[in-house]
Amino acid sequence: MVDQVKENHAPDAAFFKDAVYNVLGVCANELYDELDFDQLLEKFLVKDVMNSGASSAATLLKRRVAWLIGKFVQVKLSPEKRPLAYEILAHLASQPEISLTRLTAAGALHSCIDDWDFEPAAFAPFLASTLDSLVSLLQDVYTIECRLRILRCLSVVIERMEEHIKPFADNLMQLLPQLWQSSEGECLYQSSIISMLNRLVTSVRADSSRYYEFLCPLLAHSVDVNSPSHIYLAEDALELWHNMLQYAHSLTQPLADLFPLAVPLLRNNTENLRVLLWIIESYVIMDGAILLASAVGIQLFETLRGSLEQGLHPRAIAMIVRLLDLALRQVPVASISPALEASGLIWLMFTSLIEDKEPALALAQYMSFFARLAVQGTETMVQFMDHASSSSQPVAAKALIDNISSPSQRKLNALALAAILGSGYHPALAISNEICSVLLNVITEVKEENNGEQLLKNDIIHTINIIDFTRSRLM
Repeated sequence: MVDQVKENHAPDAAFFKDAVYNVLGVCANELYDELDFDQLLEKFLVKDVMNSGASSAATLLKRRVAWLIGKFVQVKLSPEKRPLAYEILAHLASQPEISLTRLTAAGALHSCIDDWDFEPAAFAPFLASTLDSLVSLLQDVYTIECRLRILRCLSVVIERMEEHIKPFADNLMQLLPQLWQSSEGECLYQSSIISMLNRLVTSVRADSSRYYEFLCPLLAHSVDVNSPSHIYLAEDALELWHNMLQYAHSLTQPLADLFPLAVPLLRNNTENLRVLLWIIESYVIMDGAILLASAVGIQLFETLRGSLEQGLHPRAIAMIVRLLDLALRQVPVASISPALEASGLIWLMFTSLIEDKEPALALAQYMSFFARLAVQGTETMVQFMDHASSSSQPVAAKALIDNISSPSQRKLNALALAAILGSGYHPALAISNEICSVLLNVITEVKEENNGEQLLKNDIIHTINIIDFTRSRLM
């Protein structure tokens, strides 16, 4: 049957070829060892595309060729012949044919690019024409289903071509505002647009700041809890938001204006807690001193307190405490402590720690937070302990420090004990012998290092020498 196709190039053979190619595509996996698709592509499919004319039968055959390539590209197509397949599909996608043929070519391109063996360098010569064809096709079709298919193909092209996409980013961004306006009420379509934007931001990285004028209002609409569509758009929009912050060199005003929207989302969208906390962490790193000292900072801490009161999983608690720990590293204690106290968050954590209300993992995270607070703001920590009117805090600290396996955390807690003891806090003085024993054990076992990422290098765990610190506080 394949031999008859190879030997027949008459125009009236188009319907027979279509039927044969259909069988080959359906049985692509079974024909892996039986069919030399490289030879079929090079010697016959190219001719079928180039010599088939403009009749309805010829158009049908062109569409079938595109479909067949899409079926075999992930089954059996050598790297040497992939450029030929790209050329054929790019040609079919750019022809002024019936949209169905172009849609089929776009779907086949999707299969080619979203493949394990795809190499961006081999596709680069066809990138410009492919993008032009997909954008043109997107403007020519009207049904949501067809637009979704094209957007998914564009998203894959952007994702897999990485830095090759940068020269075309401006042209793509000029198209998107019109698409977004035309998608009103179509949440699935809007979600696909956001997903494509996310991949575009990843490709252009820091250059994405040029597009904030469009991106930030789009994000504000997508994550606004007062908008009914946020239920469908928030997940993709949060990923885009996080990506934009990751590649931002500084906190611009459009990005800062988005920060208040994170608080109601945190209150009502616990399934996206992880990415929301990542977003807030990015804001804290860029300008936590201003953001957390504001009224929004108090609202944030109140929301976190409410989340902890709900009885979260210990891992979720650890993520929240990590955010607070980061806040202490980035923001002066004097700036952040009023908001922590006014929100009631710090009292909830302190009560849980002293009364042993949480699982061991959560308690260890709480202890880490208060240890950092004691080192960086000893006076503030002592005031909190005085207000709690309990003499058991240093005893609890000693018990916890022996249960933390991480040397860095043991060092941090030991620094805290030294700071509290050196402050003259009476309950700590009462068990000074036990605290000094803990300090001696930690000093003996902790190896002073300063490695890791820059954020970690600046951490007091790595910048403070425990021997010098203990000596300065106790002598």
